[in-house]
Amino acid sequence: MSGFFLADRRFIDGCIYRTSGIGFKLLVDLLASAGRPVKLAEVPYTFRMREAGESKLDLLVGFEYLYLVLDKLTGGLIPPRFAMFTVVGAAGVVLHLATLGLLYLSVGASFQTSQVAATMLAMTANFLLNNLFT
Repeated sequence: MSGFFLADRRFIDGCIYRTSGIGFKLLVDLLASAGRPVKLAEVPYTFRMREAGESKLDLLVGFEYLYLVLDKLTGGLIPPRFAMFTVVGAAGVVLHLATLGLLYLSVGASFQTSQVAATMLAMTANFLLNNLFT
């Protein structure tokens, strides 16, 4: 994907105010925000080898794309950042309970020691994941 596209001004004017503005996949946002079917045409071309710089595609761009898809699927009812915050929180609960069970039931540590270790691990993981994704 090059990021280059052409569009009729009337099409842009008809859907620009319904875009979410999440990430920089503008064409996907425009197509998902159009209130009617859109006629598309693709002109193939071959990329040459990159001579300088590097790709902007990384993990964060991938999650911005997921935010955009989630926003369009829910019709904007659930803010994507809230949804990701909820997913990270649920992952923290699962990590905490798994660690607690592993230390208390399998390793034989005391409940208090297991609870402290599980809490510290879940808090640290939630902090890092929230900073990365939300």
